[in-house]
Amino acid sequence: MRTDDPWAALALFLLVAAGSLIFRATKSDTFTGKVGGCGVRVEGVHNDAESCAQSGARYELVLGGSVYPLSGHEWELEKMTGQKVTVVGMLDSDDVIEVSSVFRPRQF
Repeated sequence: MRTDDPWAALALFLLVAAGSLIFRATKSDTFTGKVGGCGVRVEGVHNDAESCAQSGARYELVLGGSVYPLSGHEWELEKMTGQKVTVVGMLDSDDVIEVSSVFRPRQF
């Protein structure tokens, strides 16, 4: 492959871009905040029941001034409403966190 070939450069660029999209789509992140039910005020932030309903979420995570709908593990989130939790999951393109696990952070 010649380095001055524009098609080769384009192919390499597309390969790298596709690889980074695949990596991002499978990467889990960790989020720590308070669990709130949809339409409930947590830490001075009112969780918008309408945005909750649009995402299909019953619970949301409040991180500072941001609110993220949570999808999955509702049976655990129900017990943790109003508490500080750590959520492991993926943030999708609609800013919904797809929960793979949730737990209370250790207090030292």
